Amino acid sequence: MLSICKKFEFCYGHHLPHHEGKCFLHHGHNAILEIEVSGSDQLNETGSEAGMIIDFSRLKEIVKLEIIDKFDHQNLNDFFKNPTAETIVMWIKDQLMLKVDTFSDCGCYQTCLKRVRFYETPDSYAEWKKEIFS
Repeated sequence: MLSICKKFEFCYGHHLPHHEGKCFLHHGHNAILEIEVSGSDQLNETGSEAGMIIDFSRLKEIVKLEIIDKFDHQNLNDFFKNPTAETIVMWIKDQLMLKVDTFSDCGCYQTCLKRVRFYETPDSYAEWKKEIFS
């Protein structure tokens, strides 16, 4: 199985209404989002994405439309009751799986969302990974 990864950045604000520390107050973050997509090592031989799992520019368009355009410079409390990094990463995963996962004729994954890593700060992140069992 092969994977590709693309990194994105956006700014957002939020507060954690149930937090007992300073995150109870409204504050902002410069988020980094990493999206990893996997696919078969039997790459397509034809078409505009020949030799690719997914074109980086197509992945960029999907993430921009589904995530960045909605969250950039926004108050995430308008989207979530409790916008923790864990809540945000799971929501992003749900949105992107619908757009990224594709299936071949045999019903096997052709491409699949493998990992979503959401950095709230440069050294703190929440991550979702697809569990693949043999």
